[in-house]
Amino acid sequence: VRGWRRFVGHGLVRVCVPVSVSAAATTSPFLAAPSRREGEAFHPTGTSRDTVYDAVVLDNDGVLVGRTRYDVLREATWDAFDSLSIDDPDPDDVESMVVGVSPNELRTVADRYGVAAEDLWAARDLHAHQQRREIEAGRKDLYPDVSVLRDIDAPLGIVSSNQQQTVDYVLDHYGVREMFAAAVGRNPTPESLRRKKPNPYY
Repeated sequence: VRGWRRFVGHGLVRVCVPVSVSAAATTSPFLAAPSRREGEAFHPTGTSRDTVYDAVVLDNDGVLVGRTRYDVLREATWDAFDSLSIDDPDPDDVESMVVGVSPNELRTVADRYGVAAEDLWAARDLHAHQQRREIEAGRKDLYPDVSVLRDIDAPLGIVSSNQQQTVDYVLDHYGVREMFAAAVGRNPTPESLRRKKPNPYY
């Protein structure tokens, strides 16, 4: 078992947020829970029977599917600079736009090359579609233990700081969209950077 954690939102909705899906159904913290009748509350193993969960929400990368290789993301970022006709950018500037980008970093780099931060970020996210090629080539696979999620009698959802289009492509490519009541990814806007971890929006 790779583990799970809990998040309680504002006292209104309680959700179980697994860090990952179980490696085997026999050791799953979900499947090990006593079976429950329809309409009965969902209680993961190790939680109080008084703790009621309304949904199970998962991350996408590293939980449902493998992570995208860093060199793929770096190449996509170089392509974004090229698409904006930014010739010979400083490699450090490109590197700073690959992962973990802050709003201030984005605007600083955009100003340095005389482009709008919105345009630079939209180009960066657009070229991140290279993740699709990784999926199609079998280098970003769905984890085999995802099938155990079908045995959880609670609504499932996905919240990811990866792009919405990438999350949608994962669900459609692997044919698992029907498993999830909702799947929320990040929008290709600078504002989305303020909503990434540790902000709990994504």
